[in-house]
Amino acid sequence: MKFCFLINDAPFLSEFLGKIYEQMLKNEDEAVVVVNTKIAEYTKERYFPSRTKFISKVDWCVKNFNKASKEFGNLSWREFFPAFGRFQRLKWDYRYSVDTVSQLYQFFDFVFQNEKPDVLLGEPPAGLFGEIGYYFAKKNGVPFLGLTDSRVNIAIYDSESTDSRFEKAFKELSDSDISENERVSLNALIEKFVLSNQKPDYMNYAKISFNQFELLWHYVRKLSELKPIVRYLMQRQKFKKYDYESEVIVRRSIAAPFELELRQFKILFQKRFFSYIDEQDQFFVYPLHLEPEAATLISAIPYADQLATIKNIAFSLPFLYKLYVKEHPVAMGSRSDNFYRTLQKIPNVVLISPNQDVHQLIKKSSGVITLTGTMGLESVLAGKPAYVLGNVFYTYHPLCRKVQNFDDLKDRLLADLLKKPGTSDLESVNLRFMASYIRNTVEGNTAYAVESTDKNNYTTIVEAIRQRIGNVHPVRA
Repeated sequence: MKFCFLINDAPFLSEFLGKIYEQMLKNEDEAVVVVNTKIAEYTKERYFPSRTKFISKVDWCVKNFNKASKEFGNLSWREFFPAFGRFQRLKWDYRYSVDTVSQLYQFFDFVFQNEKPDVLLGEPPAGLFGEIGYYFAKKNGVPFLGLTDSRVNIAIYDSESTDSRFEKAFKELSDSDISENERVSLNALIEKFVLSNQKPDYMNYAKISFNQFELLWHYVRKLSELKPIVRYLMQRQKFKKYDYESEVIVRRSIAAPFELELRQFKILFQKRFFSYIDEQDQFFVYPLHLEPEAATLISAIPYADQLATIKNIAFSLPFLYKLYVKEHPVAMGSRSDNFYRTLQKIPNVVLISPNQDVHQLIKKSSGVITLTGTMGLESVLAGKPAYVLGNVFYTYHPLCRKVQNFDDLKDRLLADLLKKPGTSDLESVNLRFMASYIRNTVEGNTAYAVESTDKNNYTTIVEAIRQRIGNVHPVRA
């Protein structure tokens, strides 16, 4: 079996996939590593065995890109949207946008014609590189498996936002299928979500507030990361037309010290915008998403403009109800004062501190309205409905409402307020829901790959990947 690994600049991904690659070589599988950007290539290649076959998209385009080609298959501007939303430092005029998509289209066409991979393996599509790879996988009837952390374990997605086995397993499970030992472990896991205010693992790596000494030391340590950037700059004229990600990394690196310093001041002064729960309020909760991220740019494109989305949600609520908009802890200092002021102008919107206890917020609310956030998962496990506008893996929970538009949201909110959703069988539902997830994921975390004591079992992970391939039946685009 031949695997094609997709590598970009995502944190932890290359370290994690490099160890999977080593395990696959022990199994005598074939593999090729496709890299979207030169800086990622310079930075990440050391995580793979020395005999790894790398194919650089940038190098291929330098030699082979045909600017005159008008072949784009069935692609639309939707596949381009994540790049436009994520990389605002670039000037995405029409010609540059078309060329960027064309480069990736021609490159993946080459990869499939010449390498003939049996499986594409990487993160779930999170940008233009992944979206075009995903498109070509469907076009050629090849499985695209996206490895991702989702609060618990490593999931292996067979689509952009979920593993199709989750819902199928839930529908087929009964209480009698869950042993007493499994019941105990699942209940403990559910309790972590509902009661302990458990944070996603990535937040352990996402410190955003520094004092001045820490800030200086942070950048002294970052100096070691300049070598790949300098290496890119030495050949920048040759590469820059074909390497939008490296261009963003260079510009971000130049601006980062100033932006992080500014962010420290914003964190300090923006505290004035936030409130905590008022016991007299009737409210729904909207958790703000980080920006930019795949949760909005891939899985909730129509709602990616959160200001517009919040306004529409607020005016869809039954009268007297408020919308509590909770800031994301890792987003502090990343938004403008004007963003918060605009929200405060909406009469029934209340900005809630990122330090507000999530368990209490959900408990006192009438439900959570979200794009794709895991607070929606916490809500349904706690017995409160979640209204989901985007595409996310937990929508098959009976207390989750997959909303089609704002009129649909209004109707669903009213229906649930008039007839409160039944929760008498919540324990049974939650057990079957969590079992359907745990049984179809693999223990571990991609971030463990960068730790000195890596707790991942790569033999088990690779075996889970192989089993997943056997169950995937790709639909050709």
